[in-house]
Amino acid sequence: NNAFRAHGGARNLLFENIAAFNSKDIYPGMSESYLNGDGFIFESDVTNVTLRRIVSANHWDAGFDIKASNVLIENVITYGNKNNFKMWGSNILIKSSLSHHAKRQLRPNGSTVEGHGITVESGTTRLVNVTFVDNEHYDVRVYAAGSLTMVNSIVARQASNGWLFGKQSGGVFSEENSLWYDAGRTNPGFSLSSTSIWADPRFVDWRDGNFRLTDT
Repeated sequence: NNAFRAHGGARNLLFENIAAFNSKDIYPGMSESYLNGDGFIFESDVTNVTLRRIVSANHWDAGFDIKASNVLIENVITYGNKNNFKMWGSNILIKSSLSHHAKRQLRPNGSTVEGHGITVESGTTRLVNVTFVDNEHYDVRVYAAGSLTMVNSIVARQASNGWLFGKQSGGVFSEENSLWYDAGRTNPGFSLSSTSIWADPRFVDWRDGNFRLTDT
């Protein structure tokens, strides 16, 4: 169902050096139109969690589904999930991490849903040195009850079958010192901070997934 789950007031948890793949779940009483299964899921009564040096990929729902508070996520890679990061809790910090190729979930009626690099459903999340690349729907998505701050990060896509960024009314978002780029568009369609830029990130090998930056 899930690779790792914590609830029941758990606290002071450390997860390091882990690879988690392919969780699948259908809740009892739910139709197959909603598929679940997370790599890491922490419920709202959990506090003080550190996740470091982790790969979480190809889960039916989220790579990281975090309702807990006081959470550090550092040096992780997540890809191929319906939501790579799905944030609900307060005081969540994601550092030096990579989120790419989240994929829309196909429903039996032919419609699709999500496919986000990060969704902030509620609570407060901060991103520092995080890279989002080619997530199918939104790379960065903030819902009405969510607050997201992003610094020193990269959000980029090659194909315009989705969007770099979206925010519902009431959601809070700020960014600075970040790079934004969509090869299929000439501008972001929203206002960047004065310290951010719209430019090709010139990854070492975008096609084959080497998302390091060239030194020129």
